[in-house]
Amino acid sequence: MKLKILAAIAAATAIAQPVYADPAFSLGVTFNFGGQNASGIGITAGVWSDNTEEEFTGGLTGTFYPTSNQFGAGVAVGYNFENGVGMLGYDFLQRNAQFGVGFANIEGKDDDDPAPQPEPEGEPEIVVQDPT
Repeated sequence: MKLKILAAIAAATAIAQPVYADPAFSLGVTFNFGGQNASGIGITAGVWSDNTEEEFTGGLTGTFYPTSNQFGAGVAVGYNFENGVGMLGYDFLQRNAQFGVGFANIEGKDDDDPAPQPEPEGEPEIVVQDPT
């Protein structure tokens, strides 16, 4: 059984597509919904799968709850905006949903297209060449 699991992990690793985006790192504030252990506000650090502005991303988060002196760890989906990320996730240690925002090293979208050239004013000039 262990051999099959190891073979499946090796196969999944071998066929995985390379990552084209750089990761983003964030530090922010998290608000928990419900939960009995550490409810309220926490300080969250996260690692995100993409650092491009205006993109959805997935991430891993670690949270410290100062009011209860407890820690949390979870997963989240987020949206990158200018210099930050907004996230909605789940804390597995505290067993509750969370919402948060944080500052992150987000880069703007690349503008590879050159600026459009302005149209010439007036009538276009027609050039006729003599075939001889």
